[in-house]
Amino acid sequence: MKSSELIAKLDQAFSIADIFDQWHWNFDDEFKKRAVPKFMIPSHNTGLMFDYADEVNHIYTAFSPSTFVLEQIVKNGIKGVLLVVKHAFDWDGSSKGKGCMPFSLRAYQLIEEGQISIYSLHTPWDRNRNDTFVSTAYGFAKKIGLQIEGEFAEEPDNPGLVLGLIGTLPVETIDEFQESLTTTLGYPVKVLKKHDHVNKVAIVTGGGFIPSLIQEAINLGCDTYITGII
Repeated sequence: MKSSELIAKLDQAFSIADIFDQWHWNFDDEFKKRAVPKFMIPSHNTGLMFDYADEVNHIYTAFSPSTFVLEQIVKNGIKGVLLVVKHAFDWDGSSKGKGCMPFSLRAYQLIEEGQISIYSLHTPWDRNRNDTFVSTAYGFAKKIGLQIEGEFAEEPDNPGLVLGLIGTLPVETIDEFQESLTTTLGYPVKVLKKHDHVNKVAIVTGGGFIPSLIQEAINLGCDTYITGII
C-alpha cells in the first residue's frame, strides 16, 4: 500500500489535526535533521515522525521505537515497514530512569539502514472509543474483565478527549483484585491499600496518576483506581 494513502487513513481515523501533544524536549539536532517537519510543529508532536518507506508492506506496533525493536526489524531484513508506536521516544522505566529519552545514534542508524517509517500515537491512542477500535482504556478493561458503566477524565490539554473508564470487576476485596490483575497481566501489580473492599473501579491508563483525575473518580463514587505510572 502507498505510504501516503495509509498515513492519510491513520491521520483521519485518529483525528491527528486536532491533537495537542508535546515532545520537543527530546528533539536533538539529529532528530531535527531527520524527522518529518510537520511532526515538529509546536504543540503538535504526533503522527508521522520518520518517512522512509514509499510503499508499506508490513505494519508493526510497539510501546516505543526502542533500539531493540529497530534491531529486530533490521536483523530480519524486513523492508517497507511502518512502525506504529504509543510513545514517540524510547523509555527508561528503571528506578533511576529518566522516562522518555532522545534517540541514540545507533537508533538513527537503524532507522535509516532499515528504511523504517515511524508513526506516533501518544495521546490519540488514549482517546476513549470502544472495545473493538484502538483505545488503551477500553483494551485494558476488556483484558481484565471490567463491566463498563461510564467514562470520565477529560485530557487536560485536549478538551473533549476523554481518557478514563468506570465500572465493576468480579472481585470483592483488594487482595482478590491484586491477585486477579497479577495473574491476568503476568507481572506483580503494586497496590496502595486504603481499605479492603472493591466496589466501583476507575481506569486511566499510562501516566494517569493525576490528582484532579483521581478526585474526579472519587466524586463519581469510585473506591479503586487503576493506572500505569505513579
